[in-house]
Amino acid sequence: MKKEISTTLMVILVSFIGFVFSLMQMYSSPDGNSYPLNASLIYLGTSIFIFTFLLTLKKDILKAMKFINILLVLIFAVFAILLALICLYAAPIEGEIYPLASAVFVVSGMISFSSIFLINKFVIEISNNT
Repeated sequence: MKKEISTTLMVILVSFIGFVFSLMQMYSSPDGNSYPLNASLIYLGTSIFIFTFLLTLKKDILKAMKFINILLVLIFAVFAILLALICLYAAPIEGEIYPLASAVFVVSGMISFSSIFLINKFVIEISNNT
Protein backbone atom coordinates (compact mmCIF):
# COMPACT_ATOMS: atom_id res chain seq x y z
CA MET A 1 0.00 0.00 0.00
CA LYS A 2 2.74 2.47 0.93
CA LYS A 3 4.65 1.65 -2.24
CA GLU A 4 1.67 2.48 -4.43
CA ILE A 5 1.10 5.80 -2.65
CA SER A 6 4.77 6.72 -2.93
CA THR A 7 4.77 5.77 -6.62
CA THR A 8 1.72 7.96 -7.23
CA LEU A 9 3.32 10.85 -5.39
CA MET A 10 6.49 10.43 -7.42
CA VAL A 11 4.46 10.46 -10.65
CA ILE A 12 2.78 13.70 -9.54
CA LEU A 13 6.08 15.31 -8.56
CA VAL A 14 8.02 14.26 -11.65
CA SER A 15 5.23 15.23 -14.05
CA PHE A 16 4.86 18.65 -12.45
CA ILE A 17 8.60 19.32 -12.50
CA GLY A 18 8.91 18.16 -16.11
CA PHE A 19 6.00 20.31 -17.23
CA VAL A 20 7.29 23.41 -15.43
CA PHE A 21 10.85 23.01 -16.72
CA SER A 22 9.55 22.49 -20.25
CA LEU A 23 7.54 25.68 -20.06
CA MET A 24 10.54 27.51 -18.64
CA GLN A 25 12.66 26.43 -21.61
CA MET A 26 10.00 27.55 -24.06
CA TYR A 27 8.92 30.86 -22.57
CA SER A 28 11.18 32.19 -19.84
CA SER A 29 14.82 31.40 -20.49
CA PRO A 30 17.18 33.96 -18.97
CA ASP A 31 18.69 35.07 -22.29
CA GLY A 32 15.32 35.84 -23.85
CA ASN A 33 15.46 33.05 -26.46
CA SER A 34 13.12 30.13 -26.82
CA TYR A 35 14.40 26.53 -26.74
CA PRO A 36 11.54 24.23 -27.75
CA LEU A 37 13.82 21.31 -28.58
CA ASN A 38 15.32 21.40 -25.08
CA ALA A 39 11.82 21.62 -23.66
CA SER A 40 10.70 18.61 -25.65
CA LEU A 41 13.72 16.58 -24.53
CA ILE A 42 12.98 17.45 -20.90
CA TYR A 43 9.39 16.32 -21.43
CA LEU A 44 10.59 13.11 -23.08
CA GLY A 45 12.83 12.35 -20.12
CA THR A 46 9.97 13.02 -17.76
CA SER A 47 7.66 10.65 -19.61
CA ILE A 48 10.35 7.93 -19.51
CA PHE A 49 10.66 8.42 -15.74
CA ILE A 50 6.89 8.15 -15.35
CA PHE A 51 6.93 4.98 -17.45
CA THR A 52 9.58 3.42 -15.19
CA PHE A 53 7.75 4.47 -12.02
CA LEU A 54 4.57 2.81 -13.23
CA LEU A 55 6.50 -0.37 -14.04
CA THR A 56 6.95 -0.89 -10.30
CA LEU A 57 3.23 -1.10 -9.55
CA LYS A 58 1.87 -4.43 -8.42
CA LYS A 59 -1.13 -6.27 -9.83
CA ASP A 60 -3.21 -5.93 -6.68
CA ILE A 61 -3.32 -2.20 -6.06
CA LEU A 62 -6.42 -0.34 -5.00
CA LYS A 63 -8.84 0.75 -7.69
CA ALA A 64 -8.71 4.33 -6.42
CA MET A 65 -4.94 4.38 -6.94
CA LYS A 66 -5.45 3.03 -10.46
CA PHE A 67 -7.92 5.79 -11.24
CA ILE A 68 -5.55 8.44 -9.87
CA ASN A 69 -2.59 7.11 -11.84
CA ILE A 70 -4.60 6.85 -15.05
CA LEU A 71 -5.93 10.39 -14.60
CA LEU A 72 -2.44 11.78 -13.98
CA VAL A 73 -0.97 10.01 -16.99
CA LEU A 74 -3.83 11.18 -19.21
CA ILE A 75 -3.36 14.79 -18.13
CA PHE A 76 0.39 14.55 -18.73
CA ALA A 77 -0.11 13.04 -22.18
CA VAL A 78 -2.70 15.64 -23.19
CA PHE A 79 -0.28 18.39 -22.15
CA ALA A 80 2.37 16.76 -24.37
CA ILE A 81 0.03 16.90 -27.35
CA LEU A 82 -0.87 20.52 -26.56
CA LEU A 83 2.80 21.48 -26.36
CA ALA A 84 3.38 19.75 -29.69
CA LEU A 85 0.63 21.84 -31.24
CA ILE A 86 2.15 24.98 -29.71
CA CYS A 87 5.47 24.15 -31.34
CA LEU A 88 3.76 23.86 -34.71
CA TYR A 89 1.21 26.65 -34.68
CA ALA A 90 1.99 29.15 -31.92
CA ALA A 91 5.72 29.13 -31.34
CA PRO A 92 7.07 31.66 -28.85
CA ILE A 93 9.19 33.32 -31.53
CA GLU A 94 6.84 34.58 -34.21
CA GLY A 95 7.23 33.12 -37.68
CA GLU A 96 9.21 30.04 -36.63
CA ILE A 97 8.03 26.45 -36.68
CA TYR A 98 9.64 23.66 -34.65
CA PRO A 99 8.66 20.32 -36.24
CA LEU A 100 11.38 18.29 -34.51
CA ALA A 101 10.39 19.57 -31.08
CA SER A 102 6.77 18.86 -31.93
CA ALA A 103 7.64 15.30 -32.95
CA VAL A 104 9.51 14.72 -29.68
CA PHE A 105 6.52 16.04 -27.72
CA VAL A 106 4.25 13.63 -29.61
CA VAL A 107 6.59 10.71 -28.86
CA SER A 108 6.64 11.60 -25.17
CA GLY A 109 2.85 11.80 -25.21
CA MET A 110 2.65 8.35 -26.79
CA ILE A 111 5.00 6.96 -24.14
CA SER A 112 2.73 8.45 -21.50
CA PHE A 113 -0.38 6.98 -23.14
CA SER A 114 1.28 3.58 -23.36
CA SER A 115 2.11 3.60 -19.66
CA ILE A 116 -1.62 3.39 -18.96
CA PHE A 117 -1.45 -0.23 -20.06
CA LEU A 118 1.12 -0.90 -17.36
CA ILE A 119 -1.52 -0.33 -14.72
CA ASN A 120 -2.31 -4.04 -14.91
CA LYS A 121 -5.32 -4.86 -17.02
CA PHE A 122 -7.45 -2.07 -15.61
CA VAL A 123 -10.08 -2.24 -18.32
CA ILE A 124 -10.39 -6.03 -18.02
CA GLU A 125 -10.88 -5.82 -14.26
CA ILE A 126 -13.65 -3.26 -14.59
CA SER A 127 -15.44 -5.30 -17.26
CA ASN A 128 -15.19 -8.46 -15.13
CA ASN A 129 -16.67 -6.71 -12.09
CA THR A 130 -19.78 -5.50 -13.89
